[in-house]
Amino acid sequence: MVKIVACKQVHVDNAEAALDEYDHMKLLRGAPHIATLHDGLEYNRKTSTLSFFMDYYKGKDLDRQVQMLRGAA
Repeated sequence: MVKIVACKQVHVDNAEAALDEYDHMKLLRGAPHIATLHDGLEYNRKTSTLSFFMDYYKGKDLDRQVQMLRGAA
């Protein structure tokens, strides 16, 4: 069985915000409607990005869904 994961990459300019999001997602593990976060962070020196990984679900991401709903209002 192959598990498909999504990778979120954040430039280190936003590292504090990314680490806050990572911590919040850890607290929400197992909650319905929240993608499961996998342990471990990865830093890429070449691109200066911080990456974390979560379960992948087909469909819109939350930002796209919010933008779509704002456009409908």
